Amino acid sequence: MRIAIAQINSKVGAFEENARKIAGFAEMAAGKADIVFFPELALCGYPPMDLLDQDAFVENNIRSLRLLQQTLPPGIAAGLGYVQRNRSNSGKSLVNAYGIAQNGALLFEQTKTLLPTYDVFDEARNFEPATEWPHFAFSGEKIGIAICEDVWRETETPGTRYHEDPVRRLLDSGVTILAVPSASPYYAGKMASRLALARRIARRGSLTLAYINAVGANDSIIFDGRSFILTPDTSGIAAQAPAFEESLIFGESLIFGESLMIEESLVMRDSQSGQGGDAQCLAQNIERVLTFPRHGAGPINAPSQINATGPVSPLAPVRSPVGVSTPPSVWPSATPLPGGPAPKTPSPAEGLVTNGLAASELANELGNELDIIEGALVMGIREYMQKCGFKRAHLGLSGGIDSGLVACLAVAAAGKEQVTAFSMPSMFSSQGSKDDAAILAKNVGCRYETLPIESIYNTFIDELGPVFEGQPFNVAEENLQARIRGSLMMAFSNKFDSMLMNTGNKSELAMGYCTLYGDMNGALSPIGDLFKTEVFALCRRINEKAGYPLIPEAILTKAPSAELRPDQKDQDTLPPYDILDEILRLYLFDNLSADEIAARGYDRELASWIITACARAEFKRRQAPPVLKVSPRAVGMGRRMPIARAVYEA
Repeated sequence: MRIAIAQINSKVGAFEENARKIAGFAEMAAGKADIVFFPELALCGYPPMDLLDQDAFVENNIRSLRLLQQTLPPGIAAGLGYVQRNRSNSGKSLVNAYGIAQNGALLFEQTKTLLPTYDVFDEARNFEPATEWPHFAFSGEKIGIAICEDVWRETETPGTRYHEDPVRRLLDSGVTILAVPSASPYYAGKMASRLALARRIARRGSLTLAYINAVGANDSIIFDGRSFILTPDTSGIAAQAPAFEESLIFGESLIFGESLMIEESLVMRDSQSGQGGDAQCLAQNIERVLTFPRHGAGPINAPSQINATGPVSPLAPVRSPVGVSTPPSVWPSATPLPGGPAPKTPSPAEGLVTNGLAASELANELGNELDIIEGALVMGIREYMQKCGFKRAHLGLSGGIDSGLVACLAVAAAGKEQVTAFSMPSMFSSQGSKDDAAILAKNVGCRYETLPIESIYNTFIDELGPVFEGQPFNVAEENLQARIRGSLMMAFSNKFDSMLMNTGNKSELAMGYCTLYGDMNGALSPIGDLFKTEVFALCRRINEKAGYPLIPEAILTKAPSAELRPDQKDQDTLPPYDILDEILRLYLFDNLSADEIAARGYDRELASWIITACARAEFKRRQAPPVLKVSPRAVGMGRRMPIARAVYEA
């Protein structure tokens, strides 16, 4: 049986657009495959969240499914995901469904069994789980459907225990092909986990496994694609789609021990890449598929423009983390980042089950994880802009490493003509920082403007003079500078409908080393899930690939500073980033207490101070822009913590 995987990018709620895309890809696969599989909830987009509470959303989804049945090309079968009504008389009113349609009829339907509620997921809130696990007999094969989380049962996610095992039930029924339609979010190292899991299942069941992942990004969640097909006798990947691109791949199912064979692959290149061959062909096929009728007639409009409602000063934060007593007087010694060796970055294979593959082989399969992270962030920015209706973006460029990295990512995502960088120097800004910002802007080719803030700052201080009289310079004056910059960036956003990029990193966001309504402003936080050490590592990798210091070497070697007071350095307030980031990983990723972190060899007083600062800054993170998720646990919707609480773990 000839199999096709259509790795597509669905937009949440764009039913007609998604349906046309599905029909177009099916038409491309017709004649070359017997069946084409699409991702989980491809018709409505993932995650729909509480749009599922709106009856019109569900009805439009079902209506589009019925129209799509009639639109699909004859002959080829198509598997696709959608929302369906729960036909039982109990439980939630909806199910996460996956159906197979052919020649105008919906021949088979499977609902999702395991409904995750950890990290960014909350599916049990809206869906009822499956209670039956039939297979679909087709072209001499028995096809089983396990939707995304249904195959992850054995990974034993902390805090998650599932009673049912849908994969075992399907294997017991004798399926010969297991299709795994997914909307599996990306984070660094995730692909290695997917492959290890899929190999175990394929070998255990002696079957062909087709993993069909979504691609694209919706809000904070990035879908990397990289769909693949495995057979039980292949140690490597038999067929694989690229990362971060819509694509169509073809293969054959395992028959009497024969290895799967790739026939061809078509890739929908991004319009920004300049590679239009396959993309143009695919787009033409999608465009000429039946136009769906709609109330009021007329073509589907492009996304409406949305006014940016958040600014961002790139210039670093200020102050000691809020609500925390004075930090320990002496930080533990550590190799400083600037000028020293690059911080250790775990390889994609570290700590992961490789299922018999050497780490070097796995690294060859997966590529450089820093390159994948960069690709994820670029796509996340581009998707957010396109799906929210933004055509332009801007940011503050301080001459520091965080805003320098965001500028590179923004230009890669939107194009240099659509990005504006602002230097907003004060009396505390060093000449070196001003020069570095100008050089970086020239290197990336974006528009560069200078808006000095000293006169505005002095006006504020004059007005506040009677109230501040007799008080020493402190965090109030520091934060004022950040908020002036934020106001300037917001004004540009409103005037030109430009999307403001936040430039804060995860270390700062975790510690509250950032200013509300100042450098925390923005419509999107591209690097808010990268620790400071990871920012340095990614910048070095970008320069390595460029073959020259695209990000000026001075930015990489000078000590990080907010430059909000004379001779200020980040580590006047924070411990060395290599120590800070390791303690934050243990706290945020592993949920360890100060005592448990101390047992790992870290200073207990320091661990307690970091945990307390992180907990007390939760109110800031609630007001932060969406953060692009590239780690196992990002701040925001993936880590839901109370604001008013005792910090018992410190």
